[in-house]
Amino acid sequence: MTDSARPLNGAGVLVTRPAHQADRLCQMIEEKGGQARRFPTLEILPLADLSDLDKVLAELAEFHIAIFVSANAVAPVFGRLKDGFPADVWLAAVGGSTAGVLESYGRKVDLIPEQSINSEGLLLLESLNDVDNERIVIFRGEVGRELLADTLQQRGATVDQVSVYRRACPGTDPRALDDWRNDLKFITVTSNESLDNLLQIATIDQAQRLKILPLIVLSERMKTHATEAGFNTVYVTREPGDEAIVDALIELEAG
Repeated sequence: MTDSARPLNGAGVLVTRPAHQADRLCQMIEEKGGQARRFPTLEILPLADLSDLDKVLAELAEFHIAIFVSANAVAPVFGRLKDGFPADVWLAAVGGSTAGVLESYGRKVDLIPEQSINSEGLLLLESLNDVDNERIVIFRGEVGRELLADTLQQRGATVDQVSVYRRACPGTDPRALDDWRNDLKFITVTSNESLDNLLQIATIDQAQRLKILPLIVLSERMKTHATEAGFNTVYVTREPGDEAIVDALIELEAG
């Protein structure tokens, strides 16, 4: 019989988030009766050279909009501000997690997607459709998609892209996947890069076992990527965020 307060029934859930960002999701999984298996497949690292960031921050008041495409981009920017973020510069966040981090620094977020929580969702906003002659800065990781910058430039904006952190594949020990093979039931992944790194870290045999487990992702774009990588069963959450991931896990466990 299923315990309604602990509906995950001891299911093992692979959590691939960066180590410093996994605590909340793991706690929620365990509160619902699951076993959170921490297996970070992405590491967020500082850049050695932030001279480009310092140059943009010195001119920040001249921009109309500042876009943060990741929660990881917030601390490096606010940590180097000398006089605070200019009040006249609009802040845009790609999703709720990023907006929450920005607001923790005391700044209201002006633009956030109403539909898809990604670059495509931001580009649907009316305020980012009428940007002719506006100056926009995008704070992001060292390597990222060009869709946002390219589209805004096509709409007439002058766009500066500034890398403020880098992503790397961590040295996670793949032997843990063998230790958990009997209770691991679900996999959660929150980016395509995390999924690619998971398959890079795993041995060939481990990867084959992982690909038959239900995989939970955050978008249709990620689902397509996972399917192309060979995963058999891929579920997209109703919306991004830890709550939606846990809801999906509970639905899958209930059958």
